[in-house]
Amino acid sequence: MMIRNVSDPASRQFVWAIFGIGVIVSVLLSIWSIAIDSVINNDGIEYVRAAELLSSIDHWQDAFTVWKWPFYPWLMMWVGDTVGISYETAGHALNTLFFTLVVVFFVSTVQAFGGRSRLITWIAMLIALAHPVFNEYRAFLIRDPGYLAAYLLAVCFLAKYRWQPSVRYRLAVIGCLVVAALFRVEGLVFLFSTPILFSLSRPGSARYPYHWPALLVTALLAFFLVAVLGWWLSPSTGKSSALSVIYDPIGSFAAGWHQIATAVVPKLGILREFLGPYSADKQYVLFGLAVIVVVIEAILAELTVPFVVLAGYALIQRPCFADNSLHKIWTALILVNAVVLSVFAWIMVFLAPRYPLAIAMTFLISVPFVAVRLWDRVRSTRVTVIWWAIIVLLLFWAVGESWSGVSNFSHNAHHKEAGIWLAEHTQQEGVLITNSRRVAYYAGRYRDPNMWEGDTKTLLRGLLENRWPTTQFAAVRFQRGEDNLELEFKDALRRAPVREFENGRGDRVLVYDYSDFCGSIPCN
Repeated sequence: MMIRNVSDPASRQFVWAIFGIGVIVSVLLSIWSIAIDSVINNDGIEYVRAAELLSSIDHWQDAFTVWKWPFYPWLMMWVGDTVGISYETAGHALNTLFFTLVVVFFVSTVQAFGGRSRLITWIAMLIALAHPVFNEYRAFLIRDPGYLAAYLLAVCFLAKYRWQPSVRYRLAVIGCLVVAALFRVEGLVFLFSTPILFSLSRPGSARYPYHWPALLVTALLAFFLVAVLGWWLSPSTGKSSALSVIYDPIGSFAAGWHQIATAVVPKLGILREFLGPYSADKQYVLFGLAVIVVVIEAILAELTVPFVVLAGYALIQRPCFADNSLHKIWTALILVNAVVLSVFAWIMVFLAPRYPLAIAMTFLISVPFVAVRLWDRVRSTRVTVIWWAIIVLLLFWAVGESWSGVSNFSHNAHHKEAGIWLAEHTQQEGVLITNSRRVAYYAGRYRDPNMWEGDTKTLLRGLLENRWPTTQFAAVRFQRGEDNLELEFKDALRRAPVREFENGRGDRVLVYDYSDFCGSIPCN
């Protein structure tokens, strides 16, 4: 039975009250998250550096060498220069705004999918405010909140297009996806998919109205997409690389396929050696299974178990929305997101925890509908003790997961403390080498990437080879359990650290005085 949600419809005043509550709580959650984790993330440092370059008339094109997709750093620069605040603060202000928009747009999207009752509206707001997928990155300087806000608004307009197929909703969907693509390249994939999505939204006119103009537009968008991905994946950088998508799309197209092949072929070679001569022909099967496992694990980890159960119910017990076409749109969005994740996993064989954010939010659109349907069944039928136990367990599990999303207390304060100490004890550029971007940032040395070496063993070799002759201090990050590596540093440099900074979990930053060291032997 379909849920049409007409028994208790939410009034306009009720919806606006929900939006008001959502905005206030979302802003407070962002303030709280930033307060308990005030240490900048590694990607955030690169965004700040790109914003600084964009603000320079003479060096703005160099921002493309730091970040090839510089729209978010440009926003940080514009807000920072306009308001008169640091680019880091501007990034936090922008992401607070974007996360708040995500909350509002999520509730709006649920309503557009037919969830117009007061109960479903309440549940949608609670999910948007409490689920870890919305909260665990509030303290980060990342592009994802802006992308997610634009993506959700596009989905909302797409659902509205089902109810009122007008040109304005088509243009709204395309416009939102263009904005999404400015934040993340994945937005182009959805822009390319709009002819199919619009077709699924018009079941009344024809079953699958794929006309030649739509197919032609799709083909051109697909070619442009691969060309952009080619530029994005290619190792070349700079202003010319950004413009190459326009003046040399075929070259960018070829570069894309070359980069994908370059990334995949070595992994297949490792699999052939692992399988041996008699099973080497199974390399593609094994690699494909590995990609599938990586994608599924990433999605499950981002959704969390209680919501996986509910979203899985929505996939199986269709339709869960007010209209079957909306279920088709929802499923198509999940498939497109899955394809995007599969491509990333195919190239890298791993997925960063935040990559599945979009697909997780898409799954969550169904959760308010499923929750209401299951609650109605619980009230109308006799529920056994076992089922009550399962329900209570899932509720407590969901609450625990929600708390984990807003309790991300920083474990990197020792990086900040070390950087501030070094800033006070170093007066010129080129006197610090470190394997921690955060230390370099707070020490004011993040603008020179040559003074940062991420691999700890490579850092040690460089110190012994006197690779950085002007260095006064070496600040080395050691994670918990790296005692042997720490002893290796002490023995090789033949000196104890002058300062130690620790986070209480066993992670440390040790600062070595390197001023009288000229390589394998001390300076005379």
